[in-house]
Amino acid sequence: PNTNYTDTNWTFSNITLEPDNDPVTTASFPNINGVPLPILYMTMDSNGTGNVTDYAMGNNGTVSGAFFNATGGSEYGAYEFDGNDSIKIDPFLGQPTGNASFSISVWVKFNSLNSDLYYQHPIITFGVDSAQPTAYGLSYTGATPKLYATFSSANGAVTGESTLLTGQWYHIVAVYNGTTNTVYLNGVLDGSVNYAGGS
Repeated sequence: PNTNYTDTNWTFSNITLEPDNDPVTTASFPNINGVPLPILYMTMDSNGTGNVTDYAMGNNGTVSGAFFNATGGSEYGAYEFDGNDSIKIDPFLGQPTGNASFSISVWVKFNSLNSDLYYQHPIITFGVDSAQPTAYGLSYTGATPKLYATFSSANGAVTGESTLLTGQWYHIVAVYNGTTNTVYLNGVLDGSVNYAGGS
């Protein structure tokens, strides 16, 4: 439907992404009433400095142990993690707090999957667990590995239905809208739970 939002000021920034001489990609980011969206956008290409560039708000990440494979991405390069590696963002400007809505989108290919029944293997986390309700984690878990997304202390936890496999690319999206915690796998709803607390 055509809707005219007279109280919303939209501006767009076109940013050229070419950190390691791959074919040029351009992204267009909206800015709504002075708030940039998204708050984090990383192509996971190497910029040659040991950091990963955030093209949205400058939340650049510091690489710790991860290996950059120039041909290992779904299209170009990608970082490889062994379970102990990370890309740390500190400070993380604009990160969601309280029961603010947010979404996380990531491309992942697993070279191996652990089948620990009670252990969460992180994909992306943010916030500090002791500072509820800001902590949130997207991971996989279970004897037959499935997506798992939760706030601090396992609040609002949702477990995906699909069993994850090695050697294939997945597009994973986690969405929290203030009342529901949801995960999608390759564009298909994989799990959802009602949760209005955000902590």
